[in-house]
Amino acid sequence: MGYLLGIDIGTSGIVILARRPEVVGRWQDALASGTARKIYVAATRGVTPSKGAITRELREEGKMFPARTRYRRLAVASGHSVLRVIPEQGRTHQIRRHLAAIGHPVLGDDRYGHVPTNRFFEEKNGLDRAFLHCVRLELDHPKTGLRLLVEAPLPGDLRAVLERTSGPGTLRFLDHKNALGTSSTSLSSMPPPPDSHAERASALEVDTSRLTIHPELTGGDED
Repeated sequence: MGYLLGIDIGTSGIVILARRPEVVGRWQDALASGTARKIYVAATRGVTPSKGAITRELREEGKMFPARTRYRRLAVASGHSVLRVIPEQGRTHQIRRHLAAIGHPVLGDDRYGHVPTNRFFEEKNGLDRAFLHCVRLELDHPKTGLRLLVEAPLPGDLRAVLERTSGPGTLRFLDHKNALGTSSTSLSSMPPPPDSHAERASALEVDTSRLTIHPELTGGDED
C-alpha cells in the first residue's frame, strides 16, 4: 500500500492510498491529468480580493517550477477571509506559499504565516494548526472513465474556529452554499438536476458535465 495523494502535515482532508502496487501508475496518471482537480477551504489573514489567481514560480530541490493557484473568497469572518482554493499544480506547500506571497497567509500556518495573528487565534479561538482543508477531489476513474468525486467535510476543530470568530451565521451560510463538503457516500450515475443545481449552486463548482459517482469510502474496490 502506498500514497497516491498526500497532504501537508497539519493540513486535513482527502488522501488517497493504493492497495496494490500494480494500480499505482494508473491512478497517478489520473491525478496528474489536466481534468483532475483538488479543492481546498482555507482561512487567511485579512480580507482578500473577491477572487484571483496567483502565478508565481516555486523552488523545489534547487529548481524553479511554474505554479498557479486560483481562489475565490466565500466569506469574511472577523476581518479575515474564508476561501475556496484550487492549486493547478501540486508543488510543495503551493497554497500556503502563494497566499503568503500576496500578503494573506493561511491562519495558523507556523512556517509561512503571521506569528502574532497565529498566536491570537491559538489563544482566543483554539486554532493550533493551519486552517487548510482538502475538501474535494475530482478526477476521471482510470478504469471506468466515470467522473469520480470524493469529499471530506470541514472537520469539527475548524468549524469551531469559524463559529467562535463569527458566530453560527457564517457556518450556516457556507453550509447552504455547499462550500464545506458533505459526508454523503451515495452512488449516482447522473449529475444533479439542472433546476436544483441552479437553486442551490455549490461554491465548490462541481463539474456536472459528465457522469459522476460518489464512492463508498469504505467499499471493497481493490483499485
